[in-house]
Amino acid sequence: MSTEPVQCKYFFRTNGCSRGDACIYSHEKMDTDSFRQPTQIICIHHQRGFCRSGDLCKFFHAPAPEDSAAASRSWRSPRSVKPVSEFIPSAFSKPISSITPGAQKPLPFGSCKFFQQGQCTKGGSCTFSHSQPAAAAAFADPFRKTTHPVFISSAPNADAAPSPAQDNHLPSVGTTQRVMYNCSATFGAGASVIEVVTPFDSRSVALSNIPRDAKQEELIDMAEPFGALSSVTVSDTATSGLTYTSARITYSKCAEASRAVEALDGREFHGATLNARLDVRAIESGAGILLSRKVKVSWYAPTIMGWAHYSTISDAKSRAKELNGKTFQGCNISTSFQTPAPKQSESFSVVIKGLPLNSTKAQVARFCDSPSATVSRPSYIRDTGISSVRSLLTGLTFFEIRPAERKKISAFAEFSSADAAATAVSTLNGVRMTWLRGNPLWLEQIHSVKYNIPARQFAVLLPELEKFRDDDEFKCKIRYYERDENGVSQDPVCVRIYGPDAKAVGILKFGLEKLVQGKALMSGDEEFYDQYFETAEGEAFIQEVNTDLNVFVKLDTRTRTLRLFGAASLKDTVEDRITQRIADVHSKRHIIPLQRECLRSLLTGGLHDLHLSMGADKISLDVVARTITVKGTAEEVGAVRRAISAMLTSPDSRAEAGEECPVCFCETSDPVQLSCSHSYCSQCLRHLLRSAACADFSPSTLRCVADIDTEPGKATSCREHIAYSNVRDLLSPTEETKLLEASFLSHIHSHPTEFHYCPTPDCKNIYRQKQSGITLQCPTCLVRICPSCHIEFHEGLTCAEHRDNLGGGNDAFRKWKEEHNVKACPNCRADIEKNGGCNHMKCMRCRIHICWVCMATFTDQDSSGGVYEHLRRAHGGYT
Repeated sequence: MSTEPVQCKYFFRTNGCSRGDACIYSHEKMDTDSFRQPTQIICIHHQRGFCRSGDLCKFFHAPAPEDSAAASRSWRSPRSVKPVSEFIPSAFSKPISSITPGAQKPLPFGSCKFFQQGQCTKGGSCTFSHSQPAAAAAFADPFRKTTHPVFISSAPNADAAPSPAQDNHLPSVGTTQRVMYNCSATFGAGASVIEVVTPFDSRSVALSNIPRDAKQEELIDMAEPFGALSSVTVSDTATSGLTYTSARITYSKCAEASRAVEALDGREFHGATLNARLDVRAIESGAGILLSRKVKVSWYAPTIMGWAHYSTISDAKSRAKELNGKTFQGCNISTSFQTPAPKQSESFSVVIKGLPLNSTKAQVARFCDSPSATVSRPSYIRDTGISSVRSLLTGLTFFEIRPAERKKISAFAEFSSADAAATAVSTLNGVRMTWLRGNPLWLEQIHSVKYNIPARQFAVLLPELEKFRDDDEFKCKIRYYERDENGVSQDPVCVRIYGPDAKAVGILKFGLEKLVQGKALMSGDEEFYDQYFETAEGEAFIQEVNTDLNVFVKLDTRTRTLRLFGAASLKDTVEDRITQRIADVHSKRHIIPLQRECLRSLLTGGLHDLHLSMGADKISLDVVARTITVKGTAEEVGAVRRAISAMLTSPDSRAEAGEECPVCFCETSDPVQLSCSHSYCSQCLRHLLRSAACADFSPSTLRCVADIDTEPGKATSCREHIAYSNVRDLLSPTEETKLLEASFLSHIHSHPTEFHYCPTPDCKNIYRQKQSGITLQCPTCLVRICPSCHIEFHEGLTCAEHRDNLGGGNDAFRKWKEEHNVKACPNCRADIEKNGGCNHMKCMRCRIHICWVCMATFTDQDSSGGVYEHLRRAHGGYT
């Protein structure tokens, strides 16, 4: 019986059958009349343009049909399909544009950046789209917003509504937005910061006390000079009968809203005084300056009573007298003889008060040396009592129980307003409570400041804190709680100042803050800091120094400072030790200039080999300055120099033709063209971007370094910013985040008068300086901040009164500054001590250059406009 040959399904495909003549299936074309081919199933993924199986796919790769609707039907099974409108709510349903035949359907991960550069090696298996941007089909988003905001503008086309494309735009590839340190930061070309929006900033202004006869046009005219308006919304008072109304004014930028608040608050308008504030919940304005919202609440702690039984009256009376006032398990007890009943002839008792709650009959009998004893139940349950107190206090925002004392329970309560605190004191202070067996509650409206200090730092500060606590000069109290009610050590330790006199609290607070801040380490005439402390080796060194329990060195990478705590003699010893370590580190830091010919060798493998042989933390390359920095011994430096010499003697990698890379000066490999039309090797440009992510980041680093001929015989650098799209394409997400964070911190530190950190140690929230009378509340640590004085809010005092207090308490420090030639940095107000040398100073905090004679500031030291030229021209020399 003859059988027809089985046709090889791979033979007639594009690449043919890989088995050739060894294939067991037929490679001959079959006659369609004698052999009926089975119906082939069309591959829907090939129709969409991204089948991962390629030629090995078991489904038929038919060419795309001419009609796009037919192609769309070929992706689905033959059964009926409901129209899209039946699945999408009517509010969102929109016509979906058909897909061009053969066009690639966009994948959920977006376009492949390597395909656009001609470098994708994954082909059809790539999970990113391989469509060309210019020819990509436009897909309508069925969930796009259908409403448009109303824009207010004085432009000729102000009344025209924005187009849907403008309304639904995506962020340009030239910028990106990230959240850092709880701020929203926008970055642009060169990874430079374009805008920073802190948690306390707002684009909206709340304007109140507006006469109801004011017209919206008048409000627009009044608000528009301060910036571009997005909207102005006026509340409706037509039916309320109110004399005044309010409005919400939204600007395009936060800075514009801040300028509007400063200008409009207190302005006279239609015979009324306007009130303006930023519309942010974290900001309090005006209220709570002269009165405190805090109350100290205390009441008797629960106790138990005991009775010790004796056989005779004489024994009981003598033991009562003997035991009275003694200490039992840490509690002072009181004892008295209990008068017996008229017919009582045996077992005479001694009443014992003040026993701890965990006392047992056996313990009491043994302590009292009695044949037997009895113990009562607690006077009340402690947790029930705390709940009862809380239920009596309305308008609470915070309630904190202090570590338990033997006789009393104390708590600090914070109310939503000073009036609520005052009402609680007037209605509850001295009121006797039934559940306390007729004993009263005590409430006192106080001013309170709390510090949470690391336990290691607290142990060093304890002797000085005890001096503050025992000084009767201060009319307030200082308390600290090293252990909780169970005797467990606390970390951090809570230190609290409180009292009814706001000025007394302010004076003690100033002294305590100077103690808690510690002494900044100085090296000569500059505040001491080095990037070495941010390395793993530097952190280990600081931990080693802190093994001495009598001193504590606190490293703050936010403000780039080292703070020292401990006795004066020990501080000097530690300061010398740290200074010597940095000197040793610098002595092992060698900068080797590079010839342009060896940069290509370093970037194409030579630097990686050096990292493997010596360690990545010891070698760093600066492609812009063409230097390599080595941190090591003389032998290690010599080994690097020999390796570089070997690279110079290797065959020249420079090509005779082709465009030259501005970094390695060789023909570009895998070229990347910048917006200025200069091309770089992708590896060189990637290294340039990576090396910029450091503590000394400068936006000027990420600029084109190619030389351009401006005049015959003269060449200058291009200096065009590297577009952010290049940054995004060349760096990994981790490297990109590291670069943006370096840029962000550099921007914050270079604007010390504009941006400040939350005063809570290690809290990374940032705020802008604001005028007096405003209070901020940190969204992370919830501390209240005065953004004018840059300290924790001085409750009970205005900013002027607080500064007056500082003036009274700061005489000694001011005198010391005058005697030791200490001045405040004109830029960031950090104290700088000069003990010799020339009159050029540099602030370690904000890195500004200063003329010590006239305190003028400069951004650099060597240019024609630098500090040295100023010293020569204005003061006749450097000293």
